[in-house]
Amino acid sequence: KENGYRFYVGDDYLESEDPVEYYSFDQNGDGVIEWDYSPVEVTSFTNLMHRHPWVGSVAQVYYKTKDEKYAKSLVEVYLDWLKNHPCPGAETGNYVMGMSHPSYRIWSNLASSIRSTAYITLLSYIKHSVHFTPEFLSEYLVSMYDCAESIRHNYYFKEASNIRLTEVQAVLYLAVLLPEFLKSQEWLDETVASTNRLLEVMMEDDGCLVEKDMHYHISVLSTFYGIQAQLAVTGHESELPGDYFSKLSNSTHLVRDIMYPDYSMEGLNETRPENLSKNDLIKNFKKYVKMLPDDQTLLWASTQGKE
Repeated sequence: KENGYRFYVGDDYLESEDPVEYYSFDQNGDGVIEWDYSPVEVTSFTNLMHRHPWVGSVAQVYYKTKDEKYAKSLVEVYLDWLKNHPCPGAETGNYVMGMSHPSYRIWSNLASSIRSTAYITLLSYIKHSVHFTPEFLSEYLVSMYDCAESIRHNYYFKEASNIRLTEVQAVLYLAVLLPEFLKSQEWLDETVASTNRLLEVMMEDDGCLVEKDMHYHISVLSTFYGIQAQLAVTGHESELPGDYFSKLSNSTHLVRDIMYPDYSMEGLNETRPENLSKNDLIKNFKKYVKMLPDDQTLLWASTQGKE
């Protein structure tokens, strides 16, 4: 609040570059967050804002410093956002929305998926704060439940897409990290089945993502890896088939084969080579080694030829 609610929305959205300063959502200086504020005439700003990309960083700063102002701000900001953007249909239990619904992009699709994943991570960082009160916990849990239900009742229309996979991953995370919900097992069963289904329909026989975009291709591989990792650490690894990772071997090899020796990429379709640095690719190859530990070519790529 004392800094004018300057939210990080994205790397491209800066009020000032020197010093780096993000746009203030307190335009009147009265401490009121103007959630409809958009300093640029592009819808991506609003879409990204509803993902709350600042949450993880602020939560980690609180965890490191134990300065209560960060936890206090996280709680206050989220409650204010919930007050201004209530989940449609939550009171009646009817979460179905059409794509033309004004809250469709807020409570379903990517925004709700990424936001809920950020806030489920938040729990681990600030649960010992004095500001994480029983009252906030109640609001928080209700909102997480609403996220899961609104996502699964409004899945993205195109099944074989990175958006659908991100939605499935979000509901799966909520299912295993909040098993106390009466519907958690239902969410888990549904998302595991969807994961197996998406594994079949998203990758071509040669391993290429159906969207023919290496940026999304690498992101989708990371999501499939993340789903398995989350199930493993929560004791649900047996939910996935034994050949889960082997089905992705051609997809990991495609990343290896399509990059240049200096770990650069072509800008195929919507691939954004500038967002795929050498370090990013090496980090992903290290994931592929965990997925396929016997594959020496992936080990070679992950160590720049040292192993």
